Amino acid sequence: MKQQIFSVLVLVIIFCLVGAVFTSIVCAQENSIKKKLIASGHPTYPPVMWRENDKIIGAGAEIVNIILTQIEIPFEIKYTGDWARVQKNAKDGKIDVIVAAYKGDERSTYMDYSIPYMKDPVMIFVKKGNSFPFKSWNDLVGRTGTTNIGESYGQEMDETIITKLDVKRVPIKKGFQMLIDGKSDYMIIGQYSGVIEAKLIGLIDDVEYLPHPFTVQDFYVTFSKKSKYLDHLPAFNEKLKELIDNGTIDKKIREYQQYWDSKLGEDK
Repeated sequence: MKQQIFSVLVLVIIFCLVGAVFTSIVCAQENSIKKKLIASGHPTYPPVMWRENDKIIGAGAEIVNIILTQIEIPFEIKYTGDWARVQKNAKDGKIDVIVAAYKGDERSTYMDYSIPYMKDPVMIFVKKGNSFPFKSWNDLVGRTGTTNIGESYGQEMDETIITKLDVKRVPIKKGFQMLIDGKSDYMIIGQYSGVIEAKLIGLIDDVEYLPHPFTVQDFYVTFSKKSKYLDHLPAFNEKLKELIDNGTIDKKIREYQQYWDSKLGEDK
């Protein structure tokens, strides 16, 4: 009888040990997943960032990839929704990093910024043949325009768009189509991404951009203020400065511009 009780106790102990080991493994796996930094970006802003399946790739994404690898932070750069959703996710702490974004006062309430790493000229696109003299935002008064949902062009320009101009926020494809259909006079969008997107939807021969930029903005990498990786921003900046100084940033931007030129044909 005692031997049977002893055998049962041994079995119970073995099962408890096995269960504890299994629980430990599961918890370790869950903690590993939770510890992974999640980065995302604009899904339609090539060559800086764009969606490919469930990933965000492009020059900005690769730069973040290089730096996070160097400072040994486990990470994933993935698609998490449209541009407005990406910013909301950063605000809520659902993602840690945005691979490229302009600086704005409202965004600065929930994100901290890296040093700037590239210039992005923002242009006024129009239907071909419908160009007009443009030197400043004053030349847009009385005309109807569009820009992409969730875009910010710095505090001054954002306030100008809201208070001085007639600008609707629509998806990029719809914005170009509105130009073609005569439902808007102009579209505000980054030069590089605007040309590529126009080619992708087959409208590059039907649109053009005015020579003078609406604004020229800096691109930054941003960290959510709710991210537990926020204290890594100084180290991230050190590596980013190294990449700027040694020419890696310019090289990556050129590579992705050339990729799109090759894929879609030379800019016209």
